Amino acid sequence: MDLSTMRANVRRDLKDTDASAYRWTDEELDGHIGRAVAEYGEVCPLVATVEKTAGPSSTYDLSSEPGYRWCLGAEYPLDEAPRSLVGMEETSPGLVVLLLDEGSRPTSGESVRFYYAKNHTLSSASTLPPEHEGTVARGAAAYALAAMARYAVDRIAASGHSAAEWRALAEAELASFRAELERWQHQAAGAVSTWGAVPEGWETV
Repeated sequence: MDLSTMRANVRRDLKDTDASAYRWTDEELDGHIGRAVAEYGEVCPLVATVEKTAGPSSTYDLSSEPGYRWCLGAEYPLDEAPRSLVGMEETSPGLVVLLLDEGSRPTSGESVRFYYAKNHTLSSASTLPPEHEGTVARGAAAYALAAMARYAVDRIAASGHSAAEWRALAEAELASFRAELERWQHQAAGAVSTWGAVPEGWETV
């Protein structure tokens, strides 16, 4: 699913399908979709990996990695069975320190693999699991309704709904969206709350 398809799905959820009289512009809906994708990513992030070459410091800078959000874990040495995840601490966004004794640290030139949470994308192609796309569409619709409630006083005649009605619709949709996020989070084995513990079943990019 790309962004235009997601936008069309959100319009369908909002019953805003008359192209001659849209209540929300494409730009507005794209902003609400982006917000829903970001909130979804807080509980079900895209997991990416990057390998860094060890040097004299135990601190590694991941901040320039595309879409970087936070570090989930560090692996050293690589490709052991079972996987060898080591202690680490993110001292500031993107700066990760390996918590290893001097004799256990990687030597210069060795590789360390980092697992990190990455922003989902929804432009030319989606990184969202297909079964979660409806959740994100529901969240975007909820944010669109909430925005409408904030300035409905100026649009009552056009919309036929009062600010209170828009707000009630938004609150119901937001509650549904966040209930689904909680369900996905539980199924993802606590993606956010277990920094450093990368579940074996996670797929990475």
